[in-house]
Amino acid sequence: MALLGALAGYIFLVYFYISGLVATGTLQGWNPIVNGFWGVVRSLSAALFFYPVVGFVVNLFAGAFTCVITTLIGLDEERRRRVGVVVVGVVGFAVLGLHIISSWIFAQGVFTVGDVFKLILGAGFVWAALKWNNIVELVARCAGWVLAGAAVLWFAFCFIFTGIFSTGKPGDIKSTGPNVVVFLSDAYRADISSHYNGSVPTPNLERLADRGVTYDYCFSPSSWTIPSVTAMFTSLAPEVSGMDSFSAIPLDLPYLPEQLSSHGYRTWCMMANPVLIPDLGFSEGFNHYGLRTEYFYGQGFLIIARSSLYNSIALGFNMLLREADYERLVNLGIEDSLEMLRSLNPAGGDFVYIHLYDPHAPYRPPERYRPVNDYDGVYKEHSVKFLDHKDELTDGDVAQLKLLYEAEVRLVDETLGRALDILDGDGLWGSTVFIFLSDHGEEFAEHGMIEHFNVNLQHELTHVPLVIYWPGLFEGGGRISQPVGLADVYVTILDGLGIEYDEKILDGRSLLRPLPEARPVFAQRCMNERHEFTHSDLVVRDEAALFVNYDDGIEELYLDYYSNRENVADENPELVAELKGLLASWHERNEELIEHYGTGGDVGPVDPAHLEQLRAVGYIQ
Repeated sequence: MALLGALAGYIFLVYFYISGLVATGTLQGWNPIVNGFWGVVRSLSAALFFYPVVGFVVNLFAGAFTCVITTLIGLDEERRRRVGVVVVGVVGFAVLGLHIISSWIFAQGVFTVGDVFKLILGAGFVWAALKWNNIVELVARCAGWVLAGAAVLWFAFCFIFTGIFSTGKPGDIKSTGPNVVVFLSDAYRADISSHYNGSVPTPNLERLADRGVTYDYCFSPSSWTIPSVTAMFTSLAPEVSGMDSFSAIPLDLPYLPEQLSSHGYRTWCMMANPVLIPDLGFSEGFNHYGLRTEYFYGQGFLIIARSSLYNSIALGFNMLLREADYERLVNLGIEDSLEMLRSLNPAGGDFVYIHLYDPHAPYRPPERYRPVNDYDGVYKEHSVKFLDHKDELTDGDVAQLKLLYEAEVRLVDETLGRALDILDGDGLWGSTVFIFLSDHGEEFAEHGMIEHFNVNLQHELTHVPLVIYWPGLFEGGGRISQPVGLADVYVTILDGLGIEYDEKILDGRSLLRPLPEARPVFAQRCMNERHEFTHSDLVVRDEAALFVNYDDGIEELYLDYYSNRENVADENPELVAELKGLLASWHERNEELIEHYGTGGDVGPVDPAHLEQLRAVGYIQ
């Protein structure tokens, strides 16, 4: 029974990889460029032994229990065998392998097919075992050979085939353009950094800025990750892309990784935010896609409890690993990102997207950066699950949380410095574009709320850093004070690489070309995580900014947005009306783009299972 459970684990594993291959076009965890040798070893170890071991152990207990019960009730050997076969079929193929979140069955067709397939396999095994007495022994022997073969394969890979996973080879690169590295730090508000007159020393960001060009006033199109990253990769506002929610990127939208891949670039990424998953289309166009969150340590499929009991056990296993050695394991994403940079082709032609999760909540900085003060509350060392108690936070708690956040900003700057050292050591500056930015900021009760993902869009949530180095184009340490947006990044990269684009159907503008004077930059919230409509807007023009919360009727006007946070809307009704007119014109143009791309409309209810995933990793409440 135990060996049959191991075989059932292998069958489930094969289905997992086949469904992942169908959904994303790649095998999770098996990209040597993204993972490096040890990353592939971690994936191989888990793939060859985790599910089979779970199946073996669970069926061992099930088998022992069945033997005891059938003996106690006095069944003969033939009936005991039949009962045991049924138990193996139910436990191995149904209890462990079927989805524990029933909504997946109705929301995801590929999982429905998989469940049916596994049920047929289980029923087929039970039927065959009941019909032919020797089938159980035969399949058990087969399972033993499979386990032995897995062990041989693991040793062969670790000690014989390591040479084939050299990550420094250029591979199939057809582009003659420079390397493009986009280095994104999640939830990094600009005014926290010393480079933007903040209190946290960020010498490595300043080091990059001395080489490139700084945009003093870059604004994100939203207050959270999905719409912001989508705008950066498509140059479209959230209401145009329809991505102000947990929904998949429409296939007809322009998508930067696909654009670059189609022009011969070798593309890969390292995602550390749990919302940027292949299910939503964020892996499209990447030859190599890596996902690293604090709940995913490179084991390929041990991510979150998203489907079967196998995955639920995997989540518990990862939680134990995290608590046992949190700092080293959570930094795997950082180390793998730096490994990717070491794989850059000196002649160019690579596109690398690094998305670090820090300083995003939960704030859990390494010990060397933790604040030393008199605070003695529950957030002394980290902020895990503080969102569950955000209504109970004292002023002292909020101040401590901000200090923990600032400590993680220092960790990001340290990581950026290590990335710059790689480019220095490998002599890559002449052939590499390097862009540092963030997707949104973070609020610490400046406008009544904590963290982000709210209706607020004020500067602490939308003013983000943007520093660009581009050999021959963005150099010399200059600073630009005109407001720009993340949607401009997409157009700028295409323009710099000489790839054609149609500015008329995009929201952004190339930063390589003169921008219109007094050009407004916009941000918005359209929906919340449940696809329920919520609405707020921000428009920034020169030094004036207007924030409008349509749900609550709040209007905030700032005349010197970058240094004076006093709301003067009541004293300037004409300027408020003028800026609201800009918002109305912008929405009218967005309606035209929605019609052009066929987006917008009712996106439908969010998959509740997806929300459960995000709650499991603490992204939403």
